[in-house]
Amino acid sequence: MDKAEMAQNDKIKDREIGLDVNFATSAGTPASFQAPSIVAAQSPDKTTLDKIQGAIHLAGIGGIGMSALARLLLAQGFKVSGSDKQSSEITQELEQSGAVIHYGHKAENLKNAGALIISTAIQKGNPELDEALRLNIPVFHRSELLNFLSRDQKLIAVTGTHGKTTTSAMVGQTLLDCGFDPSVVVGGIFDRIKANSYHGKGQYFVAESDESDGTHASATPHIALITNIEPDHLENYPGGFEQIMKSMEVFVDRTTGFAVICREDKGCLDLLRRLEARPQTRMVTYGTDAQCSYRLVDLGGKSFEVWQGERLLGQVDLIVPGFHNKLNALSALAIALELGADFTSARAAIGSFAGVDRRFQLIGKKAGITIVDDYAHHPTEVIALLKAARQHAADARVVCVFQPHQPGRLRDLWNEFVGAFNDCDEVIILDIYIARGGAIEGIDSARFVQALQQNARHPNASHLAGSIQSVAETMAPRLKPGDLVLTVGAGDVTRLGPLLLQNIQNDR
Repeated sequence: MDKAEMAQNDKIKDREIGLDVNFATSAGTPASFQAPSIVAAQSPDKTTLDKIQGAIHLAGIGGIGMSALARLLLAQGFKVSGSDKQSSEITQELEQSGAVIHYGHKAENLKNAGALIISTAIQKGNPELDEALRLNIPVFHRSELLNFLSRDQKLIAVTGTHGKTTTSAMVGQTLLDCGFDPSVVVGGIFDRIKANSYHGKGQYFVAESDESDGTHASATPHIALITNIEPDHLENYPGGFEQIMKSMEVFVDRTTGFAVICREDKGCLDLLRRLEARPQTRMVTYGTDAQCSYRLVDLGGKSFEVWQGERLLGQVDLIVPGFHNKLNALSALAIALELGADFTSARAAIGSFAGVDRRFQLIGKKAGITIVDDYAHHPTEVIALLKAARQHAADARVVCVFQPHQPGRLRDLWNEFVGAFNDCDEVIILDIYIARGGAIEGIDSARFVQALQQNARHPNASHLAGSIQSVAETMAPRLKPGDLVLTVGAGDVTRLGPLLLQNIQNDR
């Protein structure tokens, strides 16, 4: 290595960590919130993305979040390139739409790039990030790209520990069907737009705003929707739950219109109390208590009544199961009604919502066995999923196959996870899926199963180690006609359902 290369490497090492974000409130007062250090390296000499010469290159373009942004860039006429580990249906669709996609992360992939877009998962040592820094190619976090894409529309930003994808899709579908023609970005494919993003020509832009890495606090929403607030992603919040709460205060304070907040959630109630002294943002609340701006009365099954103050607006009948989805639907109705939609149209829109991929998604049925896939990877999500499954399954045996996602989450929420599976008849734990970082000594699936076995509800909990293929081969003979099998988690457990269907014999 010559001196010039060594000097360049030293410059890369010395780059500051963080986002180009001024965390000031809408009133202009600096917020007492320190954003997590989420971006491994920041490029100097950034310019606005509309002045970039060359392609906008997205690292990990095949991911559900990055691909949604790539679709919008293409719809707005930008040159797009990207890279991913392997070809997929998503990358093939993007290629057909005009994106240039490279397989494998390599420095030469940036040959024609004018800017690099990264997620929090991309860190120093990634060859594309290192090459961008070496060549002084501007580097943007994906949250900055989202803010840019929504620049000419009013942002409806949906955040919270759980339910962001489903709720964003519900809001998007309701506004689409009520004639608002918003742009939409969600973390999953849903039937109304047959994709994970849509380029609308109306004045609103509906998007998930990711709280996992603190970047939601860089958004400037017109409408801020918060579904719930709980401890999660604590590796990005060294200040713990208090830092998460302060990030939510900033998120609301930066809102230019109004905030929609769930009164059914303890964290959201705490946030509302904190915000009482700062009346600059109008609050619209939803839930089941009489103080809510929009209140639901549960009618059982998939139905509920909607009340606005003392006025009954009418009954809503959903396709998707679970009380949590009634709350999600109510928040979407609240936004639509606040924007001037009539209740009859909004009710019809939300009543036709059929769900999002990986959210209680039916994979198939064979030999009387039903397979459903779900993204739940936090204890609260697992509890809500199993309650919905129990409601859906009636007297069927509910078999939950859970793949823990990240050792740190399992460690931080150990007791909560142990108590999360009470609504299933059998629980099977797979090996921990490690998306980033490494293993943690003493935190493994075998030990977790021992803790589940000590819970009187699950003395027969089991651990199936090995590949997803081997798990499918082992599990299939154990299943019985009438079973509802849930494949649950944020990792590659989503591959299990189709493999189970292949391995289940019809003659049982």
